[in-house]
Amino acid sequence: MSILLAIIALNLFSIASTLKENGKLLMYKEACARYYAFYSSGNDEQAESREKLTASIVDVPVELVDAFCQRMI
Repeated sequence: MSILLAIIALNLFSIASTLKENGKLLMYKEACARYYAFYSSGNDEQAESREKLTASIVDVPVELVDAFCQRMI
Protein backbone atom coordinates (compact mmCIF):
# COMPACT_ATOMS: atom_id res chain seq x y z
CA MET A 1 0.00 0.00 0.00
CA SER A 2 2.77 2.44 0.90
CA ILE A 3 4.58 1.64 -2.36
CA LEU A 4 1.47 2.59 -4.28
CA LEU A 5 1.23 5.88 -2.39
CA ALA A 6 4.89 6.60 -3.13
CA ILE A 7 4.33 6.00 -6.86
CA ILE A 8 1.29 8.29 -6.82
CA ALA A 9 3.28 10.99 -5.00
CA LEU A 10 6.10 10.80 -7.58
CA ASN A 11 3.59 11.11 -10.40
CA LEU A 12 2.00 14.15 -8.77
CA PHE A 13 5.40 15.83 -8.40
CA SER A 14 6.13 15.11 -12.04
CA ILE A 15 2.81 16.61 -13.13
CA ALA A 16 3.42 19.68 -10.96
CA SER A 17 6.83 20.35 -12.50
CA THR A 18 5.40 19.98 -16.01
CA LEU A 19 2.59 22.41 -15.24
CA LYS A 20 5.07 24.90 -13.79
CA GLU A 21 7.20 24.79 -16.95
CA ASN A 22 4.15 25.15 -19.21
CA GLY A 23 2.96 28.11 -17.18
CA LYS A 24 6.32 29.81 -17.56
CA LEU A 25 6.28 29.31 -21.34
CA LEU A 26 2.75 30.69 -21.59
CA MET A 27 3.79 33.74 -19.57
CA TYR A 28 6.67 34.32 -22.00
CA LYS A 29 4.35 33.97 -25.00
CA GLU A 30 1.90 36.45 -23.53
CA ALA A 31 4.68 38.96 -22.80
CA CYS A 32 5.95 38.63 -26.37
CA ALA A 33 2.46 39.02 -27.82
CA ARG A 34 1.98 42.21 -25.80
CA TYR A 35 5.42 43.41 -26.92
CA TYR A 36 4.52 42.99 -30.58
CA ALA A 37 1.09 44.57 -30.10
CA PHE A 38 2.58 47.71 -28.57
CA TYR A 39 5.47 47.73 -31.00
CA SER A 40 3.13 47.96 -33.98
CA SER A 41 0.53 50.33 -32.55
CA GLY A 42 2.41 52.74 -30.27
CA ASN A 43 5.01 55.41 -30.80
CA ASP A 44 8.77 54.85 -30.44
CA GLU A 45 8.84 55.86 -26.79
CA GLN A 46 6.08 53.42 -25.86
CA ALA A 47 7.72 50.64 -27.86
CA GLU A 48 11.05 51.20 -26.11
CA SER A 49 9.46 51.12 -22.66
CA ARG A 50 7.53 47.97 -23.59
CA GLU A 51 10.75 46.38 -24.84
CA LYS A 52 12.42 47.05 -21.48
CA LEU A 53 9.41 45.65 -19.61
CA THR A 54 9.38 42.53 -21.79
CA ALA A 55 13.12 42.07 -21.24
CA SER A 56 12.58 42.09 -17.49
CA ILE A 57 9.67 39.64 -17.71
CA VAL A 58 11.42 37.10 -19.93
CA ASP A 59 14.81 37.70 -18.26
CA VAL A 60 16.86 38.40 -21.40
CA PRO A 61 18.95 41.45 -22.35
CA VAL A 62 17.04 44.24 -24.09
CA GLU A 63 19.02 43.69 -27.31
CA LEU A 64 17.78 40.10 -27.54
CA VAL A 65 14.08 40.65 -26.82
CA ASP A 66 13.08 40.74 -30.48
CA ALA A 67 15.00 37.56 -31.34
CA PHE A 68 13.66 35.79 -28.26
CA CYS A 69 10.08 36.75 -29.02
CA GLN A 70 10.38 35.69 -32.65
CA ARG A 71 11.27 32.20 -31.47
CA MET A 72 8.52 32.12 -28.86
CA ILE A 73 5.64 33.05 -31.15
